[in-house]
Amino acid sequence: MRRTGSYPRAAPVTSPDAIDGGGTKASANPHSFTSGTQKALFRLARGTCYFPGCEREILTFESGEPLVDVQIAHIAAAEPGGPRFDASMTDEERRSIDNLILLCQAHHNLVDKVRPGDFPVDDLRRWKSNNEDPALRSALLDAAINEGNLEQILMAIASAMSPSRRAIVELSAAVLNGNQALTAPVQGFAEVFGPSTELNDWGLAVVISVRNKGQLDIVVESVALHWSLVGSDAPAVFHPPIDPRADRLPRRVPDGAAGHWPIAAASIRGNVQVLQKATTIVGVTGVVTLSSGELFESAEMPIDDLVRAGFGISEHPPT
Repeated sequence: MRRTGSYPRAAPVTSPDAIDGGGTKASANPHSFTSGTQKALFRLARGTCYFPGCEREILTFESGEPLVDVQIAHIAAAEPGGPRFDASMTDEERRSIDNLILLCQAHHNLVDKVRPGDFPVDDLRRWKSNNEDPALRSALLDAAINEGNLEQILMAIASAMSPSRRAIVELSAAVLNGNQALTAPVQGFAEVFGPSTELNDWGLAVVISVRNKGQLDIVVESVALHWSLVGSDAPAVFHPPIDPRADRLPRRVPDGAAGHWPIAAASIRGNVQVLQKATTIVGVTGVVTLSSGELFESAEMPIDDLVRAGFGISEHPPT
């Protein structure tokens, strides 16, 4: 989603927790949100459903019309008996922006109806923190706000701040078949898909994914794997050959979108075998360089996770 200074019309919805596009006033009903709260939540959001890994964008376009494609969900339930209900909260606190997140319909149902016990309050608060603009949140702490001036203050803060680039880099594993890719976390990957067979066009790959969570488009100039080595402060840097079916580099990734670059298992094995002739590998990190010169990196993947994923490599150097 590309940020603008205005908000599109909301799509008609029926859920009481969905965006209602109502007026500026709201009752004490914890399901009723003021127009200012709704707009503030959208302004803080980074463009997609807050559920980890979900790429459903806040806005979709139908027949050229922008429509809201997410729902407002409570972190702590609005009513007794609801998921994560906190009896110590007031109704005002339950409907306040601090207790609200944006979820697509599928993940809203999963979190609140299908498996509510799997998603504690702390998890949802972490999603909120990861998916909202930290600079705006910080600036709000210094402002004397209320329901009447919330939107005005947010607009003033946003207009005074420079847009920023922010990318989240992730490493995952995938089974490739033609132009199709079945991806999953590296941990437990072999149990789901089995070891690599390299049969016909099937094969394993490590995928470097880049999710644009800032307010500006980014241009991915290059992707690399940085291998952490025992006894070395500097990583071994590997610029792998990119699968020809993947996005070409450099690649523009708009605000709220993502790019994915698979690296074939054969390349990973070859890289590991060369390094293991001289040293012991600790783990690997995906690193992305933008055309602006900025670098973003993933969390480090331990080498034993890669070994268990079925890539045909050994954790220890050959003897």
